[in-house]
Amino acid sequence: MKTLLGALPPEPTDDAAFTERVLWTMRKHTVAMAGIPGKTSARCEGDKVSEEPGVTTRCTVTYNGVKVPWSIRFDEPAGDLRPYEIKNAGQAALTAKSVYGEFWKKYNGVSKHLRCGKVPDLELVAYGQDTGYRCQYASSVDGKAQWVNVPVSVGEHGVIFDNGLSPESP
Repeated sequence: MKTLLGALPPEPTDDAAFTERVLWTMRKHTVAMAGIPGKTSARCEGDKVSEEPGVTTRCTVTYNGVKVPWSIRFDEPAGDLRPYEIKNAGQAALTAKSVYGEFWKKYNGVSKHLRCGKVPDLELVAYGQDTGYRCQYASSVDGKAQWVNVPVSVGEHGVIFDNGLSPESP
């Protein structure tokens, strides 16, 4: 994660404006989802996060030219606490480098024969949903070699294979 954050500006200090801190957090989450460092910028509607309870502020992080939507919403205060939630608004940045690299890391111990279909260098996809892209690993069942399809999706921490299921050992 340290190398991913290298592409971001320094993290705002605690005394920085709340909107500035929130936008930095959204940029950090966007880079984590994409899985590789990239050029980012961010802004919210009205250039400020509403801290009014129940009001949702929509924001956008631009990652290497692709716009990734986010939102932030404050709940009712609970004593001195002012709880809020930052949410991805349904779309994530998918990168080919991240898919290929993460698939190799996660499945290299399962099979030495790995492959993925062509994935665009960068594409906006539905967050947490099957992208339609597939990677495969070779497996042997009852002495017969076969390719096993693994669906690709993107979640909070980056690329997810087979809806988060762990690969089985050969």
